[in-house]
Parts: sequence; structure tokens; C-alpha cells
Amino acid sequence: MRFLLFILFTLSSFFLVEEDYHKIFGDDYDDALEYVEKNKVNFFNIFEQDSTATKVAIAIVFPELIRYSMVRDFFETTMLEILYTQYGSNTVDFSIGSFQMKPSFIEALENYALINNDHVYKEIGFDKTLSEEDRRKVRLKRLKDEQWQIQYLKTFITLYSGKEQLYKTDLIENRVVFLSRAYNQGLESSTSQLNIEEFLNSNAYFPYGKKYLGKQYNYVAIALDFFTKYQL
Repeated sequence: MRFLLFILFTLSSFFLVEEDYHKIFGDDYDDALEYVEKNKVNFFNIFEQDSTATKVAIAIVFPELIRYSMVRDFFETTMLEILYTQYGSNTVDFSIGSFQMKPSFIEALENYALINNDHVYKEIGFDKTLSEEDRRKVRLKRLKDEQWQIQYLKTFITLYSGKEQLYKTDLIENRVVFLSRAYNQGLESSTSQLNIEEFLNSNAYFPYGKKYLGKQYNYVAIALDFFTKYQL
């Protein structure tokens, strides 16, 4: 495992030198940096004054901050929110807020915490007497609140790190790689399924998704590039 992680970081570092993401994404990258500067105290407080954990957390969502800057002026969620509240994420699911989280993502965190971590569930869960429709309303309200988005991010990192035992990794950069990959692909993703070379060279679906045929970039590469360059 340790040898695998060393290879991962080496290949990741090699992959990153080819792209200047600040130049590629221009004003949207600047908007993402501005968000970080504006909100880093909130990150720092929620991550218990731990500068390394804070930096990891920001890196994980930094590509989403770029994406949010790109789409926020063109995306209206009001009707989607109504449909979600009435029918749930199986009927309609959509990205919302600065971190581009989906209701289904939050539901997955809640369900995993309910089964595996009582303490975490108490931080993000609901009273059993609350109806499902009211829970959906609360989720949407939370997803539009910056403090709650950061709390959900912390919840994700806690649950996924425990699931994959990432606290045992030797290099903090490897945690950024695994966590940003899981954030982008879902809590159900596993480090054991990672084909490193194929992943770094083929999974270039940011920012428009798999169906887009033009030039795209690797989500994890952007996150790791930010982590290696940004100073709190």
C-alpha cells in the first residue's frame, strides 16, 4: 500500500506540471481564490483550527468553486427545489451552492453516518419525527448556507477517511488525491478500485462532464495543483 501511494503521488506530480490552471480558467479561477480568501476563517473554525485539515478541505472543493463561478449566472434552481421537496432525489437531483453539492450526496452522507457513526449523524441528521418532505426543505436550506456547506464537507472527509483509513497514508498529498476523487465521484468510490495511470490520463471530465467532446481537465489534478501552491 505504501509503495502504491508513493507511485500515486509521483505520477500525480508529473501530471500536474503540464497545465497552468490559473491561466486556463482565468476570471473563474480568480473568483474561486476570492471565495477562499473570504471564507477561509470559516473553514479554519469548522476544522478546529487545524491548518493542514483546512488546506486539504479547501483543495477538495476548489475545482467546484471554479465550476460554480462558471455557471452561477445561468442556473436557476427554484423549480428544481420545488420538485425535489415534493418527490425526492430519485426524481430530480441537481448541484447547488458554492461547492456544487447535490441533495443525493447529502442523503448518502446521512445514511452512511446513521449506520456507521452516531456522533457524526447527530451533527447533520434529523429528529425521527420530522417528515421526509420537511427534511428535504431543511437540506436545501442548509445547502444554500456557507457554514453548512463547510460542515457537510467536514462530514464527508470524516466519513470517507474512516471508510478508507486515509489517516494512515504517509503523504498528505495522497489524502488530497483520494478525497478529491471521492468527492467528485461519490462516497461509494473506493481506493481499491483505483488504476492510477489510467485515472490520471483518462479521467478528464472537468468542468463539463463525460458527454462533452472538447478539451477538459482532471478534477483531482486541479485540486492537487491548488494544494501544492496555495498558502494559508
